[in-house]
Amino acid sequence: MGSTLFFSACPTRTAVGIGANLYSIPIPVTKASPYSIDQNLWARSIECGVLEDTWNEPPEDIFLWTRSPEKTPARPAYLEISFEKGIPISLNGRRIEPVALLQKVHDLAGRHGIGRIDHVGNRLVGIKSREVYEARAAAALLKAHQALEDLVLTKDQLRFSTKVAAEYADLVYSGLWFTGMRQHLAAYVESTQK
Repeated sequence: MGSTLFFSACPTRTAVGIGANLYSIPIPVTKASPYSIDQNLWARSIECGVLEDTWNEPPEDIFLWTRSPEKTPARPAYLEISFEKGIPISLNGRRIEPVALLQKVHDLAGRHGIGRIDHVGNRLVGIKSREVYEARAAAALLKAHQALEDLVLTKDQLRFSTKVAAEYADLVYSGLWFTGMRQHLAAYVESTQK
């Protein structure tokens, strides 16, 4: 016997059929915590609930991966990240496997409150959406990589790379990975990472 699970983009408007209970699928949405949350190795995104009103500051209870600035260590932490062709390969002088490197940077950055992003974006279907991200390692690694590029790329390369990054991101977001345009932009990026 089949059952149906109905949902919308925001769990505050979710109508759940018996399917979730039938298959023991946890539904972590409550009136007190009505957020739509997605997470993967790279980041965690939170939307809906009080976040739909951009005048509302994100409540502290939505954050699981990062500390608030008031709860971060008083002393700074330092990381030495080595890159090879644009890819982080070592941490503090020790070569490390990519997922382990990412997790170590996640942990340290999160303890220091790094990686909170409050963003209003333009969806592919033409609507605007506010999302809050916890992207601990992403924020730290991208900043480190940008600092490296600032040291080695020319003024013109840096200016053009900003345009390429925006175009590249738009192509990927639009699902156009297997296009000639994306491949040509990737060739430019690969060239700059030597």
